[in-house]
Amino acid sequence: MQDPAHPRHRLPGLEALRGLAALAVALHHIGVESFAPRLPLLPQAYLAVDLFFVLSGFVIALAYEQEMRRGLSPAGFLRRRLIRLYPLFLLSLVLALLAAGLGWLLGVPLGGPLLLAGLPAALLLLPLPLPATGHAWRPVVPLNPAAWSLSIEIWGNFFYALLLPWLKGRRLLLILGGAALALIALRLGRHNSMNIGAGWYGYEAGWARFAVGFTAGLLLCRLWQKGRVPTLCGWPLLLAAGAALVALWTGLGGGAVMELGAVLLLCPAVVLAGATIRLSGAAARLATQLGRLSYPVYILHWPMLYLAGVLLGATEIDSRAAPVLSTLALLTLVLLTAAVAERRVDRPLRAWLGRGGMPSPQAPAFAPAAALQQAR
Repeated sequence: MQDPAHPRHRLPGLEALRGLAALAVALHHIGVESFAPRLPLLPQAYLAVDLFFVLSGFVIALAYEQEMRRGLSPAGFLRRRLIRLYPLFLLSLVLALLAAGLGWLLGVPLGGPLLLAGLPAALLLLPLPLPATGHAWRPVVPLNPAAWSLSIEIWGNFFYALLLPWLKGRRLLLILGGAALALIALRLGRHNSMNIGAGWYGYEAGWARFAVGFTAGLLLCRLWQKGRVPTLCGWPLLLAAGAALVALWTGLGGGAVMELGAVLLLCPAVVLAGATIRLSGAAARLATQLGRLSYPVYILHWPMLYLAGVLLGATEIDSRAAPVLSTLALLTLVLLTAAVAERRVDRPLRAWLGRGGMPSPQAPAFAPAAALQQAR
């Protein structure tokens, strides 16, 4: 197989999937935050993170495994991942601090002490070591709660790089089975929802979600590369599994069985089908644009909601009085910020870092919302 980063080997189906999933997560958070319009269009779109984890495993295997087996070190692999992911993450922290400072000036506090306390850990992509005590939930990354998945992702990728020579097919199956059993036990025995991982209550389940999705993605990519993908994959499987997944995101199905089915079956099926479809013309261009904006949308939307919350609170505008208009306005704000940041911040910084002694990475990037983003 030729270099998967080559333009001819881009997978627009997966780019479209991650872009749509990032938008789903943003709409979910717009609909459930206390300062938002309270229009829960996608109340269970937290399950989109599990789709991102499967995408991550698939894309990492496709883009990096051959090179790592040829000698790319775990440290070199981690450097490339950080070049791809850290600039916009750092921007998200700056925006969150800006929102906290503005809130302090305008008398709309965002919990400044906790945000500031989490800054050192956040800069290292580590969870804030202040587990919940009197409260059931405390974000592990207060400055950007959505970045919990990025933290797990980057360190999980590093452990994967260390263990790659050992990760053969049967061992991966054992890891997948063990992680699935752990996730099932946690969901049935301790948690009443799969919306876990962003806070200390359920943080261990976030790692189980990553282990299940990432390992499944690795296995699927290896099967796909060997030509062992069933012929029923492609559009039929994508439409069927995708429709079921969207139905879950919209709250039409719920409960432990449905959530676990989405994580263990539907997400892998959607990714496998997305890898086998072919897009061209306008559809391929749209998929590429969705993929290009997915990581900026995912990593920047929560700080932008912080800023929106401060401004709404200071002006005493009730966004819930016009929930549809407010939702559209907030989503537009997120999309515009993402587009500007991707073009004016992310691309120049990555190009500059690439000229600073490290080759510009040609492999796709992924954070739970950033798989298959080609170097541009």
